[in-house]
Amino acid sequence: MVIEKVRNDVGTYDITIEKENKNLSIFQTGQDYTISCQYVDYVCITDIDFEILEEESIYPFFKALYENIILGNCLGEKNITKETLERMNGMVNSSIYEEIVKDGAITILCDAYPRTCPNILKIQKLDGKILLSFTQVQGRMPKRKDVISIHIRQTGSRLGEFCYPFKYLFQNLQSIQERKEESVLKLKKD
Repeated sequence: MVIEKVRNDVGTYDITIEKENKNLSIFQTGQDYTISCQYVDYVCITDIDFEILEEESIYPFFKALYENIILGNCLGEKNITKETLERMNGMVNSSIYEEIVKDGAITILCDAYPRTCPNILKIQKLDGKILLSFTQVQGRMPKRKDVISIHIRQTGSRLGEFCYPFKYLFQNLQSIQERKEESVLKLKKD
């Protein structure tokens, strides 16, 4: 795994994680965030999977993203007041939550495209890994054929407050150290 951080115009770092000939990029555009995935070499794609293994240093950040959305803890509160707890319970019981969370999987529709043809990000926690599945839905709006991007707005998002865990993911990834190679050792069982 190669992790690269590049300073951007907003004063944060764009994060690119290269693994298995795929790039997962996470960057900030103003107050909004974008997660995109593509192969290192140019390949026309309509879907792509990116796995983050439990042994990898970035796993806790993506696990927190998954758990915060599943639990409805979108505000990232550690010391929860009664008002915050009521607000979070309201999120879990909302129609937005029911659209996003089904059978332990999170489905995010890209805010940059109409509901009829959004790019889709599905996040699942499986045995020992977090799986990010990107799907490009074709429609009237032209899209790049080599990358699938998911734009998440902090304001005006159709996700409502479920956009905040992505903001926290981005903030947490800012602290990660850049690595040229991160090896993952697997123990062989007899």
